[in-house]
Amino acid sequence: MCKNVRKRGYNFPIKLIELWEHFHRPSKDYSPSAAAAFVLYMACNAQIREKLRKLAFEDVDKAILLAKSIVKEPNQSA
Repeated sequence: MCKNVRKRGYNFPIKLIELWEHFHRPSKDYSPSAAAAFVLYMACNAQIREKLRKLAFEDVDKAILLAKSIVKEPNQSA
């Protein structure tokens, strides 16, 4: 991995962290995957980002379903 990195801490809902840990097993280094997730989020239009941002804290399962539908149909709006 790149030496030009900055360590950060973020506050996430417990359910999202538990799902991420289960999804990411067996690796404990989430950095490359988290970086890819950030890039995907930044590539979304503002309306979709806002909907995903809210859903991630309100209903993680719905947020995942929405994100999957967007990845499958990238021209879809929220």
